[in-house]
Amino acid sequence: MNLQTMDYLIAVAEERSISKAAARLHITQQTLSAHLASVEEELGCRLFERCVPLKITYAGEEFLK
Repeated sequence: MNLQTMDYLIAVAEERSISKAAARLHITQQTLSAHLASVEEELGCRLFERCVPLKITYAGEEFLK
């Protein structure tokens, strides 16, 4: 994991939306979703619940601390 990925995770947590975070980061929603899926697979847990608005899981909160 690198700093760019951490920036992506923080943006999603702050925006509570993948599409809004992607716009803020000037990347496509698909790219951001792929990064999130990759991180979640690497960690073996979900960091965000994909609902509207997006919710951070307990694991996501702990990871972002």
